[in-house]
Amino acid sequence: MDDFVSIIQQFLTQSNNLNQETTEYKNVNVNENELIEKSIQLSESIQESFSNEVINANSMNLLLNTTLINSENTIKLLEEYSEKNNLLKQKLKESHGDILTNDRKTYYESEALDNLNLWYRFFLMVYFVLVAMLCLSLVFSQHNLTVAKCIIIGVLTIFYPLYIDYLVNRIYGLWKSIIDRLPKNVYNNL
Repeated sequence: MDDFVSIIQQFLTQSNNLNQETTEYKNVNVNENELIEKSIQLSESIQESFSNEVINANSMNLLLNTTLINSENTIKLLEEYSEKNNLLKQKLKESHGDILTNDRKTYYESEALDNLNLWYRFFLMVYFVLVAMLCLSLVFSQHNLTVAKCIIIGVLTIFYPLYIDYLVNRIYGLWKSIIDRLPKNVYNNL
């Protein structure tokens, strides 16, 4: 009977062990299914991430190619402008001496014109002082002129700067036309 009890105990022990192994197998099987699902999700996310990275790499490659083409065109344009600048520098060096001479000439011409204007203003002021003295002498001093003659003399002297250029040009034109009509010695006017 002891043998029988020991066999039953052994059977119960094996049965318990079997139950434990069955639950462990079920647990392992459940864990395996969870792991398979997680691996599928992980592989899908990796696949999606990889696809996105491939798209990004392709777009970056296109941008790089575009940038390389643009930089090559920019370098060509820089070379063209450098050549044009060098040509302009050479032209500037060639004409620089002329420019300096012309600037010097312009400076002296403008200085001479300034001096001429200064003298013109000076003589104009002297003229108006003399005209004022003449008008005052016509009014306040004793003379044999009538009032009409005094007014005519005053008006003519006051407006003298306005009509003298016209008169001088007319007189000079008349003199030149007379000289041009006179017979000439051709050998003297070559």
